[in-house]
Amino acid sequence: MLTSLALLTLLSGSLAFPLDDSFSGSPGYIKLDAFKYRGSSWSDAQIGAEPRALQKRDSSGSVTMILENAQTFYQTDLLLGSNKQKVSVLVDTGSSDLWVIASNNVGCGQGGSGGDASSDYYTTDYFTGSDFYTTETGGFFRKGIARSDIRNLNEPAEPAEPDKTVDEKAISLGSLLGGSPTQSSQTSDCSAFGTFDENSSSSFKSNNSAFSIKYADSTFARGTYGYDTVVVNGVSISNLSFAVCNDTDNDQGVLGIGLEGLETTYGGSSSSSSSNMYTYENMPAKLAALGITQSTSYSVYLNDSSSSQASILFGAVDHDKYQGTLTLFPIINSVASYGYKNPIRLEITLNGLSVGNTKEGKQVEVGSGAAAALLDTGTTLTYVPSDILDQIIGLLPVKYNSNIGYYMTCTDGSPYVITFNFQGTSIRIPLSSFLVPLTSTSGSSSSYCMVGLLDSGDESFTLGDSFLTNVYFTADLDKYLIALAPANLDSTQEDIDLISDSIPSAQSALDWSSTYGGSATALQAGAGSTVALSSVATASSSKSTATSSGSSGSSAVSSASSSSSSSSSSSSGSGSTSKNAASSILPLSIPETLIIMTTICMVTWM
Repeated sequence: MLTSLALLTLLSGSLAFPLDDSFSGSPGYIKLDAFKYRGSSWSDAQIGAEPRALQKRDSSGSVTMILENAQTFYQTDLLLGSNKQKVSVLVDTGSSDLWVIASNNVGCGQGGSGGDASSDYYTTDYFTGSDFYTTETGGFFRKGIARSDIRNLNEPAEPAEPDKTVDEKAISLGSLLGGSPTQSSQTSDCSAFGTFDENSSSSFKSNNSAFSIKYADSTFARGTYGYDTVVVNGVSISNLSFAVCNDTDNDQGVLGIGLEGLETTYGGSSSSSSSNMYTYENMPAKLAALGITQSTSYSVYLNDSSSSQASILFGAVDHDKYQGTLTLFPIINSVASYGYKNPIRLEITLNGLSVGNTKEGKQVEVGSGAAAALLDTGTTLTYVPSDILDQIIGLLPVKYNSNIGYYMTCTDGSPYVITFNFQGTSIRIPLSSFLVPLTSTSGSSSSYCMVGLLDSGDESFTLGDSFLTNVYFTADLDKYLIALAPANLDSTQEDIDLISDSIPSAQSALDWSSTYGGSATALQAGAGSTVALSSVATASSSKSTATSSGSSGSSAVSSASSSSSSSSSSSSGSGSTSKNAASSILPLSIPETLIIMTTICMVTWM
């Protein structure tokens, strides 16, 4: 992330971070435990909530599919200021700023203003219209940054009036989707998760730089940057920069731990105001700068899908949380053409994808090349390019329904596995991880599952929780590296190593030079030969069936036919039902009104 941790730039005559730093305690790492919340928005997210898709029919007979609890969040507690005010925030690997809600936030109905009218707001629009996956019957919310929407990511906007929620110069989700670019402020229950009163903390210092951020669901936050002591799991981080927002319609603040390019104060060099942009030490960088950790790094363990908690280790790796060997991959810069000199997202190179059948002992490669694969814990499902999706579907015993998409008998998916080839290292994930069970509104079970692999809309891959719950990954943000291995979901203890110059016990990918870039920016869907499934080594766990291998584990190109040319399905073969041939009515054994209940671990908004 931060190759230049001490990059110092002036904004409105104030410093991005203070010069006098100290810390209490030096454990070498910090463990941050976070509760998993799921909801349709921050305001209705709950522990234990399950995502579900409601199929509704109106009086005209039209059917719509509405996905509920589609967003996932990690929530953790921080203590802020000299008097240690408790504030709950959402942990996010997809953004890089810490902001908290002010005690006088206008969204809490307590008055206040929208920020310093004399300062420019730096607005980051993280989620845009192309990240909202829509179908004929509804949509699945996707978190992330669309490559096509990054060019002017951090344009300074005019200060907004206190009663407005959208900066006019910022990209509006509503305008991208045909809606209105403005809306009225909403009142939220800030007290439920805590607020910060800067006046009651004797150690808080404001630098009078304005902060503004807006998300794809049209929620927003505005306030002013400052710095104070923040306590994370008993460790004090002095003079940590964060924003105190007195104008937001969110119930909780956000602890962004992403790469420096996603800080709201910074944009690519293509930005017309790049001379005013700068980076600063966010929490991962500050931990390293203070010597609390030995590197700007962290490891993510999403835990079993039935668990209510996940964990992040800052500055360390837990060897008991994975199987086999951690493999190193370079984080790629998929947005260089937009003026970014360094990567801004946790993306690595995917070189191949195969579908295997353990009963038949065979696997077929459905795509090869070099594509960008985003590791995004805030996305529930997994998204692949349409031509690759067609190849996968063509190998599965699926049927198609216009209201649900592709579905299959859940048990028919048990022999199938999907192998991801990352620069010569293969990670095998059971198809069951990508299936979403169907249940009736009355709660009665169904034998059918929806295929939770969806069209990404471009040539990139987004590996959401359905993939990431099967793996353990470590991000070295100083050196732009990610280490990946199958998760050990049977872990009951810890084996922690500090990360200093390198990630302990991690080995470089075999095909280190086979990276995304230049003419290699996609997987080419193909039809070729089939190879033995045994070419991928296995590792076992009673909970996790993800496996890995140092070889690609894939053949030349697949012989699978595209789903668009298939006309029938079978429970034992590789046929699929095309959209045109499939009946628009589900079998009578499935209730008319359905709910999709997923057991996928939807670990929060990271």
